[in-house]
Amino acid sequence: NSDKRIVIFGHSHEPKIVASENDDNEKCIYANSGTWIDHNPDKTTMNFIVITPQNDDVSSQTLVTLYNFENQKVTKMAEDSLRY
Repeated sequence: NSDKRIVIFGHSHEPKIVASENDDNEKCIYANSGTWIDHNPDKTTMNFIVITPQNDDVSSQTLVTLYNFENQKVTKMAEDSLRY
């Protein structure tokens, strides 16, 4: 019965962004940053999520972006968006 449409987790799971719909047929986003630990065999490390809020423009979307930070370089891994 939650009215939340973006859920962010960050722990030792695989980093990903998954879109779905709630019971009101509204788009929802689940994002998991994975992990920030220095050693995670066979998976990326030092991942993070950035949420960029929409503005007042009717075409604007709230962006949810998953990044990786490795060797002093930031790389976009995934991105999705929705409008409230």
